[in-house]
Amino acid sequence: MEVCQGEVYDDVQWPQITIGDTASADCKPGYAGVATRYCGSDASGNATWSDPSYVKCSKDQLNTLLDQAEAMNDGYAESAPDAILDELATITTSNGEENTPGDLTLTVAILNSVTYYWDENTIGVTSKQEVKDFVSIVSDVSDLSQKDNWGQIDEEVSTSVKSLLTNMESLSKAVVSGIKPGDGPFSVTDDNLALYVEAATADKTTRRIEYADYIFPNSNMEPGWNWVTDSNTTVTIRGETLSAMVSEDWDEAKDAIVLTSTMYRTMHELLSCSKGTPTDVIVSFLVDVTTTIKHTDDLSAIRHQSLLPPAKLDFLHQKNLESLDFDNPVRMCSVLADNTSSAGDNWLQEGCKIIETGENHTVCECEQTGTFAIQLSDVVRYEELNIVTLIGAIICIVSSMLTIVYFMIRMSSANMDENNGHIVSLCVSLTLANGMFIAGVYIVPGDDVVCKLTTVALMYLYLVVFTCLIPLIVQPIVSITYDIHQTSKGSRSIMLWLIALTWVLPGIPTAFTAVFADITSLHGKLYCWLSLQTDLMWATIGPIIAIYAVSFVLFIGAVVRIYGSDNVLPRLTSRRATYWISGFWILFMLLYPTWQFGVIATNDNNVVIYHWLYGLLNSILGIFIFLYYAVLNPQINDAPDSVKGDDESIHHTDTVHLEDAFGSMKSLYEDRSRAFESHNRASAGDTPKYVITHPDLDMDGYFDISVTDTTRPEPYVASFPVGSCKYGEVHIKESWIPRAHLGPH
Repeated sequence: MEVCQGEVYDDVQWPQITIGDTASADCKPGYAGVATRYCGSDASGNATWSDPSYVKCSKDQLNTLLDQAEAMNDGYAESAPDAILDELATITTSNGEENTPGDLTLTVAILNSVTYYWDENTIGVTSKQEVKDFVSIVSDVSDLSQKDNWGQIDEEVSTSVKSLLTNMESLSKAVVSGIKPGDGPFSVTDDNLALYVEAATADKTTRRIEYADYIFPNSNMEPGWNWVTDSNTTVTIRGETLSAMVSEDWDEAKDAIVLTSTMYRTMHELLSCSKGTPTDVIVSFLVDVTTTIKHTDDLSAIRHQSLLPPAKLDFLHQKNLESLDFDNPVRMCSVLADNTSSAGDNWLQEGCKIIETGENHTVCECEQTGTFAIQLSDVVRYEELNIVTLIGAIICIVSSMLTIVYFMIRMSSANMDENNGHIVSLCVSLTLANGMFIAGVYIVPGDDVVCKLTTVALMYLYLVVFTCLIPLIVQPIVSITYDIHQTSKGSRSIMLWLIALTWVLPGIPTAFTAVFADITSLHGKLYCWLSLQTDLMWATIGPIIAIYAVSFVLFIGAVVRIYGSDNVLPRLTSRRATYWISGFWILFMLLYPTWQFGVIATNDNNVVIYHWLYGLLNSILGIFIFLYYAVLNPQINDAPDSVKGDDESIHHTDTVHLEDAFGSMKSLYEDRSRAFESHNRASAGDTPKYVITHPDLDMDGYFDISVTDTTRPEPYVASFPVGSCKYGEVHIKESWIPRAHLGPH
C-alpha cells in the first residue's frame, strides 16, 4: 500500500500515513493548535503530500490576547480595549511574519471581544488612537496578501472575510456613541481602509431645519491617502434627506445626525474567494454608509436606515468589464443583506436602482443605508430551456384562441355574454399573459423601460388570470338562484359586472406597486420576470392568496347550494352541475402551480425540472380549457343548432323573426298543454298527475312553465324551455321535453 513518508516540513514533524488519510500534528514553535495535512496521489498514482493547513494554528501572542479580552468581558482582568488593540496592531504589522489562516480567525475573535465590551458597557470610543489601531488591524488582515488565507478559512471554518465588515460596523457604532453634538468630523485612513465620521447639525442661521449635503470623501479627510481620492467613488446624501430624519419642530430638532462612511479598497477582491455564485463579480470598491440620530439630552443613539430622497452613489469600476468575458453581462447595484453570513450569495438589489451607466462607472440611487457595491452578473441563458417554456406558452396561447373562436362560431352573443363570457375573459388574459411571458424570457434585464414595463404587465395579467376564478364559480350560483325564481333576467348583468371587475381589480395592487415601489427590484437578474429575491413578490402573492381564499369559500357555497337542498337538486341537470363544479376545481388546482413553476424557472435557470414542469402544466392548462369549456361544453352542445342559410333549417327547427315569436310560442304552448293534460287524464283517471299553470314568456325568449306533481306531498316547479334567442331570432323546438336548465339555453 502506498504511503506518504514521515518528514519534517515547515518546522512540523509529520507522521507516515497511507493514501487518503489526513495527518495531524502540533503546530510549529510559537504557534498553538493543530496542523493538518492530506496524503493524496499524483497522476501516476504515487503517494504525495498536499500543502499543510494552518487554519487551527495561531500565534501564542494572539492566544494570550484572546484570553485577556475574554477575561476583560468577564470582569476578571484589568485589561482595557486600548491596550489590547495597541498590542494586536503591533502583532499584525510587525516581525515580518506571515499570518496564518488561524491568525486571521483569532484576530477576528479578539476584535469581536473588544466590540462586545464596548456594546455591553454602553461606552463609546473617545480615543482616536483606539480607532486608528482598530482600522490598522482590519487593514492589515484585509490586505491582498491574505487572500489565500481567507479562501482556506472560508472552506474549512465558519468565519469569513465578511466578519471584518461586521467588526467595522461595530466600530462605527462605538464611535458614534462617543461623539457629542458639536464635535468636528474626523477620519482614519490606512492602506486598505478609510473611515470618516461627521456629526451634522441643523442650520442655526434660520428657524428652518436645514442640513447641508453630505459628501464622502471630502476635503475634511486626512490628506496623503491618494487611493481614496483616486477611487472616484463618492456618496452624496442630500440635505433634505437628513432633514426628513428629525422633527419638523425647531425646538425638538436639537439632535445631531451622525454619519459614518467606510471605503474598502481590497474587500471586493477578498469576497471573490467566498462561497457563493461564481458568476457574480464585484467590480467596485465597497462603501458602507450609516446614519444615526444622536439625542442631545441623553446622548442615546438610534440607527436610522431609511434614506428618502435616496442617496446617490457613484462607483468607478475597479475591473475592466470586457476582460471578464461575460456572455450576457448585467450590472447590479447591490447592498449586502447580512455581514455575518458566510454565504456569498446574499447581495440584494432591493431599494437600489441604477440611474446612469458609463463604460467604466455606474451611478446608483439607494433608499437605505448599508454596504454597497456594483456587481456584474453573467446571465446564463440556456436556449434549450427557453424553447421548453416557449412551446408550453405557445400551446396555451393557441388553445385559448381556439376556445374563443369556437365560442364565436357556435354560440349566440347573448349566451356568450351570460354563460361563457368569463371563459372568454380567462382565455384572453391567458393569451396576453403568455405572450408577455415570452417577451420577458427573451428580454435580458437591464436599465431599460421595456424590462420594467414587461414585469409590471406580467404582474397585472397574471392577477387577472387568477381573478377569473371568481366569476367561474359565481356563474353556477347565479344561474341556480335565478332558476329557482323561474327567470333568467338579471343574471346576465351580474356576470358582465363580474367580468369587468376581473380586469379592474388587479390594476389596484399593480398600480400601487408601480407607483410606490422600486419597479427595478421586481424583476430578477436572469429575465424581465417577477423576482423571488424581494419582498415586493408579496404584492403579487398576497392578492393571489386572497383570490384563492374567496374562490374556495364560493366553491363550498356552490356545492352546498347545488347538492345540499332537496328543492334544488331535482331541478338541475346533474351533468351540468357536475360540469361547472369539476371545471372550476381543476382550474383551481392547475393555475397556481403553473404560475409558481414559471416564476421559479425564471429565477433559477439552472434547475431544468422547473422549466419542464412549467411548460408541461402550461400546455395542459390550455388544452384543458379548450376541450372542457369548448368541445365538451353542454351549453353549446345542448343549444339549438345554428342556422346554416336563409332557406335551410336544422332538425325540426322553425325560424321566425322576433316580432312573431310570442304569438308562435303562445300557440305552441296552448296546443302542447292541452295534449299534455289529455294524456295525463287518460292515464291517471279524473285526477291528472301533472297540473300545468303560470306560463311565463320572458323577453329573452324563454317559455317557463310551472308544473305541479299531484303525487308528491309538496308541489314542486320545473322549467320547460322551448326556445332560445340567437341574433334577434327565436328557434322553436318541435319536441317538448321537460328539462331542468342551469341558466338560459
